[in-house]
Amino acid sequence: TNLNGDEDVNNDPTTLVVSNLAANDVGVVAVTAPISAEGLGSEAITVTIENFGGQAQSGFDVSYVLDGGSAVIENFTGTINPGDTATHTFSALGDFSDVGDHMIVASTDSSGDADATNDSFSATITNFSCESAINDEIIDIPNNTTSNISSTITITDNFLVSDVNVTVNIEHTYIEDLIIKLKGPDNTTITLASGICGNCEDIAETTFDDSATISINNATNPVTGLFTPAENLAAFNGIQSAGDWTLEIEDVFATADGGSLNNWSLQLCANETLSVNNNTLVDLGYTIISQDNNQFLVKLETTAIQNKLDLNVYNALGQNLSWKTLENETGNGYEYTLDMSYVQSGIYFVKIGNANASNTKRIIVD
Repeated sequence: TNLNGDEDVNNDPTTLVVSNLAANDVGVVAVTAPISAEGLGSEAITVTIENFGGQAQSGFDVSYVLDGGSAVIENFTGTINPGDTATHTFSALGDFSDVGDHMIVASTDSSGDADATNDSFSATITNFSCESAINDEIIDIPNNTTSNISSTITITDNFLVSDVNVTVNIEHTYIEDLIIKLKGPDNTTITLASGICGNCEDIAETTFDDSATISINNATNPVTGLFTPAENLAAFNGIQSAGDWTLEIEDVFATADGGSLNNWSLQLCANETLSVNNNTLVDLGYTIISQDNNQFLVKLETTAIQNKLDLNVYNALGQNLSWKTLENETGNGYEYTLDMSYVQSGIYFVKIGNANASNTKRIIVD
């Protein structure tokens, strides 16, 4: 409106967006099952379908392709009203038994569909292979003094870590006094818990897992079950597993409260078979030098290898972001400047090699 002398122009206009919807337009918008986990096998595949169009839809085909195989096609017999979503669980199970990443592409095929660009959705599901170890040595946490204790689990198998989970059992009369940390073989250290739960006693069968839904900072008595740690265990993703993993406990108050670390266990997972280590390139001169503006100089110094090598970059989910074929142009090695300025900050993995052998290093993009 435009009223002469109007005293409040803020309420004069209103806006309505009107969309001319196609009558027929459906598509898959999510794959909700299975999720990445250890020990996957034959699994049910569930997708979410959305009706983008203006008329209710029913009786159309929905399909999935797993790892580039043949399409599995089924008919969706339910009804989806305009703007709504529905789920479909395929009766044909998918085989996720091989350790590693599995790619699903799920799609709808509706006769006369107006927009083919929103028909399909892709997802990567990882079947992790995990190794667990326990240290059940009982270590006293002295009372009437501040103290630091530590306990170590040594891992001999060497693989690229994709997930870390920690379970602890601690008896203590006042766990708010405690700071609990985990240190990896490369000295990466994160805080699992610090000053939690007021005057609660004991931490019993408590597992720290980044995928948990409750933060350890919100734990209540009794402190037991599954919690996200104070700092993300994902900080260890991409490091080599072999070496000493150390649980460190600090009692920060010199009071009468004391206790003991009764045991703790460590689970390390990878998206490769743990019992079969990847062959590594003979030459050890593989370095990555961080430069300005998130540029990374990748170098492999070698005279023994003259064939072409592939350089691949992966994110923390295992998705391949880029690929480049390198040649030993000088005869003394391979060199490439990797531009990571276009990606979000985080941890990435740079793999160089061929089908027979490779080396992988972790980089951090600011």
